[in-house]
Amino acid sequence: MPFDYEAAYRQAFRRNASKVADELGEKWLQEKVDSFCDMHGFAQEAVFAEIRRSGVVRALFAKNPNKQNFYETKAAEFIESIPGVDKFKNLPSNALFIVRGGVLTRQQMKALGTVPAAKTIDFFWEYGKKKFYASHKYTKESGGSQENQYKDLRAFIDEANHSVDRGACFLAIADGPF
Repeated sequence: MPFDYEAAYRQAFRRNASKVADELGEKWLQEKVDSFCDMHGFAQEAVFAEIRRSGVVRALFAKNPNKQNFYETKAAEFIESIPGVDKFKNLPSNALFIVRGGVLTRQQMKALGTVPAAKTIDFFWEYGKKKFYASHKYTKESGGSQENQYKDLRAFIDEANHSVDRGACFLAIADGPF
């Protein structure tokens, strides 16, 4: 049975909304409220009062799970739960790249004077004697930025096809309904 990203996303959003009233002193929320007040002419205290009172208003100011790497985190949890997966790492953004079949750090690329054609490698793990490198994209529907996600995955595959390392496997993971 496929993982229900949408249900998990809604649950994450509800969880974030439930925390908003408790986070009124946080910088991120203060900036969001200030911007809202400037745009719509409301007094800050009136908005704070509505946040405390209304779940609908809390939902409007809640952190978007997309800005918390929601889909990547869920994919990482799934991969890590597979029996036999060892040394799993959800890599920091821009940590590793695939360039002409080689796995390089940003510093190595800079030293070589090269620029990656593909996006970064998102995940690393070992399974048996193989090392796995994966790029992950979640796409919900067709459109400009979603089409670019697929282009990124195709570029990842094109770069990985140059690898001569028999112990390395490269995976382009395209999640989502699109």
